[in-house]
Amino acid sequence: MKNKAKKSVLVVGGGSGLGKQLAIAFTDNGWNVTMVSRSHEQFTNSSLPCYPMPRNEEEVSKAVNHLTDDWTLVVLVSGGGFGKNKLFEELETLNDISWINFGLHYCFMKEFYKAKIKTTVVMFGSIAARENIASPSYTLAKKQLETFIRLFGRKIVESGIVILGISLGATFCDGNAMDRLKRNNEDAFDEFLTKRLPRKKFLSSSDIYNFLEYLANSDASAWAGSVLSMDGGESTHL
Repeated sequence: MKNKAKKSVLVVGGGSGLGKQLAIAFTDNGWNVTMVSRSHEQFTNSSLPCYPMPRNEEEVSKAVNHLTDDWTLVVLVSGGGFGKNKLFEELETLNDISWINFGLHYCFMKEFYKAKIKTTVVMFGSIAARENIASPSYTLAKKQLETFIRLFGRKIVESGIVILGISLGATFCDGNAMDRLKRNNEDAFDEFLTKRLPRKKFLSSSDIYNFLEYLANSDASAWAGSVLSMDGGESTHL
């Protein structure tokens, strides 16, 4: 698939923030792009096909049956903490956060495996969760995701599905959490930039896109089951 003249990508979670910026980058670089998004209505008059975000396992199954294509890449960028910061959230809230950060990914892989779809799937973990500076509920969900990648990546690679993760450090793009922090608390934003980031700059969507483009032109199975850190030295773990 890597030699196809026109590469295809499915972006799940492409309506805002990083997902939207990646979808734009793929489009600008000549890819066929299909998106799945909670804000799919904004693309009603767009030539870019966009479908509603599945809310449960049954809806994922229906979506995969409808969307099946010869994907070069599937980018599962869906995630978020919904601004919830309690030590103990209500179980329903915890389940909602787990679904959008982990359960959705799990169900997509289950359906891909059943449908014998061969592709490379990239999921996004979190350095903030690894460093235990994110909210407890978000941290739990991202820990589930990264464990899933490591566990299942090696179990299904022979089927032709390559799963890998990118544990992202602080990333700045229009509409994401760091963009909101800058607009709402510039002092906290500047402190994070100067004290937490050795490079004194954030990751950008172009940094991430360039690596995804590299994966599409490589034998991605070399990273099957891996969770790669892309954080510019932000993580304090050795």
